Amino acid sequence: MRVIKNLLRNCFATVLKVNVFRKIWIKAIEATLLTKDVGGFKQTQLKFIEFATKNRLHIVSNEPQIDIDFTFLKIKNNNLTHDHNLIEVLERTCSIMRETLKADFALNDLQIAHTNSDDSRKTIFSLVPELRATDNHYLFINSIAIATNAKKVIDLGTASGSSLVSFLSAKNVRFVDTFDLSPVETNSSWVSQQSKIAISKFLTENQTRWAQHIGNLEDFALWEKYKPKFVNADLILIDTQHLGDFEKLMGQRFVTDLNPNTLFVWDDIRLSSMVDFWDSLQMKKLDVGGLGHVSGTGISKI
Repeated sequence: MRVIKNLLRNCFATVLKVNVFRKIWIKAIEATLLTKDVGGFKQTQLKFIEFATKNRLHIVSNEPQIDIDFTFLKIKNNNLTHDHNLIEVLERTCSIMRETLKADFALNDLQIAHTNSDDSRKTIFSLVPELRATDNHYLFINSIAIATNAKKVIDLGTASGSSLVSFLSAKNVRFVDTFDLSPVETNSSWVSQQSKIAISKFLTENQTRWAQHIGNLEDFALWEKYKPKFVNADLILIDTQHLGDFEKLMGQRFVTDLNPNTLFVWDDIRLSSMVDFWDSLQMKKLDVGGLGHVSGTGISKI
């Protein structure tokens, strides 16, 4: 058996040494991969992701959600310096996250199941397991709202309401304007039925502190209608299609129309469809890695 293995290994090595076969091999690899320079990165991705970015990276059905993204980033030294104000915001956010994790947020599912059945004593994070995901996305946006003492918040991408309730859980937040293409009541793609009930109850109890607006903000007339809300916002979360085009459009509008006091949180910036956008964003920015979302979180200011 060892002799056969060695023979096969030698034959394969010999084939690769033959120039014509080497070219065929390289072409096969190149046909599968797409490589391009993006600012400070060399990005290599499977070509089929180019098709996915024209549709949806999130394949949503009755089955568990599936995110498919193959991106390999080779970091180059591009001598970027970070804004000290953003670093201070991140430090305060991390401190709040740490303290929250020490408290009841860290309860695991078994502990929660055996605590007092009186739901009034539980936080929304205790009642909704999806908010306690191990990548801490919702804990991060809740903590950054507290760290910045945000009063008025914009939530771009309501979905099932997870980010909305995370913001409303920050007592300093007075009002959240949330935007999507469909009503939060009809969207249950991202949470279980039990979690959806808990979210709906929480939103009803806090109904004077939030409002949802249905529509596509790519429409310039609609943007003009709601622009005053963005101008007055302290914190804006952008968590929409993650395809890059919408984010790039909104980034340009923010730079042109909004004030420098607003803090922006961008979700999923490490998806292959978002790398170009994040690199081109003309703001002071900080990639906080997987501290928020495992697929990347970025914060920025004009």
